[in-house]
Amino acid sequence: MGTDSTTLDVPEPTQATQATEAPSDTPAPPPVTDATLVYSASQAVLFSVGGALGGQESGEVWKAEVGPDSATWRRLAVPEGTLGRVLAATYQPSRQGAAAGRLWILDERGSHWAKRARLWLVDAESGAATKAGEWPRLGWFDEQWLALDRDGAVLLSTSSERLRVHVIFRVDAGAQGGLTASPVRVESGWLTAAPSVDVAGYGLLVRHRRGALPVPVSAETLRVDRPRYTHPGGCL
Repeated sequence: MGTDSTTLDVPEPTQATQATEAPSDTPAPPPVTDATLVYSASQAVLFSVGGALGGQESGEVWKAEVGPDSATWRRLAVPEGTLGRVLAATYQPSRQGAAAGRLWILDERGSHWAKRARLWLVDAESGAATKAGEWPRLGWFDEQWLALDRDGAVLLSTSSERLRVHVIFRVDAGAQGGLTASPVRVESGWLTAAPSVDVAGYGLLVRHRRGALPVPVSAETLRVDRPRYTHPGGCL
């Protein structure tokens, strides 16, 4: 199933797939590994978020206006040192009269017991970053994804192989932060891939035990009666 905003984890390029180096006077993202790519078909924009460069997190966000045969890149002015290791990202087009859309970025910073997860809102034009939430990175949940829902709201999906459970939250925030989050799915089994969203509903690949094949699950709506997890902070 398709979705307007698609997030991909990009592996280190091999010799066979590595792109030709752009001319030095052409702006382009640095040669990072494990960047997160976010594409919006409706807006024809592509973002390259984070990634490692020389053993350090780059913390950079690049935006490309995608044409029929080319893409023109520019770096968003996200303040240096803002982003840590990027876990997930998605793009939300402008709503309610806002001048620009915004990137939702989930990252982590710190190590061991001091590790923290943060949820950022980044203006897709200016690069201004607002922290919408911050929580201890407990490590019980090992996979996270951000995606757009059918009505343009944002879904945060998080999955734990250790606890054999997955949780999906519907999240929102004002221009100055102020995160609100509501659980819309809490079910047994862990996700083996990012949930997909389209006009027909939702698709998930759920594994219930190690060594078993994942089971495809489809749902027309997301709902939960008695959630065991009520806030993203307990699922990171």
